Amino acid sequence: MEFHDQIVMICGGTDEWGPAIAEGVLRRGAQTVIMVGALAGGASSRVRHTDEGELICLSEDALDRIGDDVDGIGRRGRIDAVINLIALAPPHSDDRVDDRMRDPEIAAACDAVVCRITRIVNATGDLLRESRPCSALVNVGWWAPEAGGGMSAATAAASGSLDLLTKSLAKTLAPQIRVNAVLSAGLPPVGGALSAAAAEGNIRAGLEDRLGPVLFLASSAARHMTGTVLVADAGRSLGFAAFSKRDDQKVDTGM
Repeated sequence: MEFHDQIVMICGGTDEWGPAIAEGVLRRGAQTVIMVGALAGGASSRVRHTDEGELICLSEDALDRIGDDVDGIGRRGRIDAVINLIALAPPHSDDRVDDRMRDPEIAAACDAVVCRITRIVNATGDLLRESRPCSALVNVGWWAPEAGGGMSAATAAASGSLDLLTKSLAKTLAPQIRVNAVLSAGLPPVGGALSAAAAEGNIRAGLEDRLGPVLFLASSAARHMTGTVLVADAGRSLGFAAFSKRDDQKVDTGM
């Protein structure tokens, strides 16, 4: 998975996701990484030159003028990959999977996904079309697992919207832009029995596990894929978390 000499944009990277993806892309050869939504307090931009490449942080309101605000994009006239991070729905306060169908809640969750993806495509589509031989748009929908590992009705509806819109855009924007998606569950709560050091290691390991599919779809390694939605949630959308248990908690299957 290489990003040699590429310009990569990460949208919505305000939590641990954005910096981790930026680090992974820079280590794999990207020339410029732009993080949109990475700064608070109304700051317009921050540029940091690393040994690997250039990292530029922009506030969310810079998205619609991205070609004017970033010199590298202006000079080259292109973006090679956009990674769009979308929170599908927040967890319920009662910490239980809610099977009741709340129409306004479901509609709002779906609208948020559609509006976010549409804005990204409108802001970056022309620049993505200039990348050769083709560019990549990766929609990353993440959700916080409910108790027992399931998801609420609103989250399920939002993930369905992301799935359908990704496939529709893949057909509409082909062959210049590849459009794929990753559905990923958030990190599970760390048990109280773990030490602080072990808890930190658990978090880092979980984040690394979730980065792989995202970097793969954004890279040229996936150049023959479009309209694909990968589910990387360790089984949580099925009601369990097969890969998040510590060794002493795993069930012996006899295999």
